[in-house]
Amino acid sequence: MYSFSMTIENRLKVAREKAGYESAEAAANAFGWSSVTYRSHENGIRGIKNAVATKYARAFKTTPEWLLYGKSKAVKTVPLVGYVSAGGEFHTFNDQSHLSIAAEDGESFEHKNGIAGFDYDTVDAPPDCPPDARAVEIRGDSMFPVYKNGDVLIYTGMVDTVDLYLNDDCICQLESGEMVIKTLTAGSKSGLWTLISFNAPVMKDVIVMRVAKIQWVKKR
Repeated sequence: MYSFSMTIENRLKVAREKAGYESAEAAANAFGWSSVTYRSHENGIRGIKNAVATKYARAFKTTPEWLLYGKSKAVKTVPLVGYVSAGGEFHTFNDQSHLSIAAEDGESFEHKNGIAGFDYDTVDAPPDCPPDARAVEIRGDSMFPVYKNGDVLIYTGMVDTVDLYLNDDCICQLESGEMVIKTLTAGSKSGLWTLISFNAPVMKDVIVMRVAKIQWVKKR
């Protein structure tokens, strides 16, 4: 199943965050852009032409194709970096792999994520799969009936704009550092989130630091 559904403005925001700029204003100031114009692009108020996408892509170290269409240099295999156990808890095979926000170039991603030097198993990549994709395997009935034992979930780099993936199935990094796979929903007030899964208690009003949407599901 293929479900890469971000809009152009969503991808622009993700690219900006991956490049290390916490706000639209910070990025505009760093590159000498009009902050009003840039915000209108990131908010979806104004469309983004090819030339402008090229400018933003160069600044944020990505590609115009990814910003405009969600496409990047495809890969054939995806590293299987961990598994999901009871309660939707995510465990990495390599303790130094922390799902960091990734740069577009493979070398930077490998360095930030502890991938280099660790011999991961791989799974076949879905169509148009980007280089920063990573996979986790479901073990047991922890996510049944949505996901079954042996299913593989594939995600891309995490972002700290949590509401970007509201009501989606996500890998969520909690304030404690714990990683869980849950459906992300709004909490009782701003800054808090309620995390839902079928076979575990609801986690109400928790702080979520970063999220990565489950983009593909490879059934066993």
